[in-house]
Parts: sequence; C-alpha cells; structure tokens
Amino acid sequence: MSVCAAVVTAAFITALITAAAAAGTVTAVLAQTSLAAAKSQLAAATAHIAELEARLARADGAAKAATQRAATLEAAVDWAGRAQAAASLQQREAAAGEQAARAQRDQAQRELAVLQSAAHGKAQEARELGHMLQAWEAIRLGKDAQVGAAVWHMRIWATAARGMT
Repeated sequence: MSVCAAVVTAAFITALITAAAAAGTVTAVLAQTSLAAAKSQLAAATAHIAELEARLARADGAAKAATQRAATLEAAVDWAGRAQAAASLQQREAAAGEQAARAQRDQAQRELAVLQSAAHGKAQEARELGHMLQAWEAIRLGKDAQVGAAVWHMRIWATAARGMT
C-alpha cells in the first residue's frame, strides 16, 4: 500500500471511529481495530519511505561521485588528446628536421665529391709539374754540361790557336 493510501485510510478509519464512538455501537470496536491496522500500515509505509529516502541519498551520492569520476576521466581524456597532438607535432617536427639533416648531408657529400675531384686534379697537375721540373732540370744539367764542354773546347782551341801564331 502506498503512503498516500495509508494516510487516507487512517483518516477515513479515524472518522469512522469518531462517528461510531458517538453512536456507541459494535462498529466502534471494528473501527478501532481497523485504525490500529491502518496505523501499522502507516508506520510500515513511513519506514519504507525513510528507507527509500536513504537509498535515494546514497544513490545521489553515488551519482555525484560518478559524475565527478566522469569529469576526471573526461579531463584525463582531454589531456591525453592534447599530449597525443603534441607528440604528433613533435614527431612531424623531428621528421622534418631529419629530412633537412639528410638534405644537408647529401649536399655536403656532393660538395665533398666536387672538392675531392678538384683535389685529385690538382694533385695530378702537381705530379705532372714535378715531372716537367725534373725533365727541365735534366735538360738544364745537360745544357750546362754542353756549355762546359764547349767552353773547354774553346779554351783548347784558343790555346792551340795561340801556339800556332
């Protein structure tokens, strides 16, 4: 029985008892018994209401705690999303930096190849010039010997020509 029905029944029975007591009939005893039963039902309904109110308060507390946990989880999800976005951005920046470093390395390797080729050419040229210098030195020494021999022959001819005169 609902609380409203118990209250209405108790009020109705109280009204009957009051009317029966005024009349002094047997129905007064029955009305008092009904009143006691209605009061008992009212007490049970009141206890049930108190229990439901307590359960409602516990459910309300649990709902508030669940709402708070949901807000905390939502904040954690938001933070994780921001962290993931930041990590993604850092990953893209790192990839771009790595690509730029590779491009610089490739450019440096190309420049190194050009410089090594130029150095190899200069070394070859230096070797050729060294060989030319050695050949020129040999020619010069040969010419010096020829000049020395010619001077020697000239002296001999000059001495012989003096002796003939």
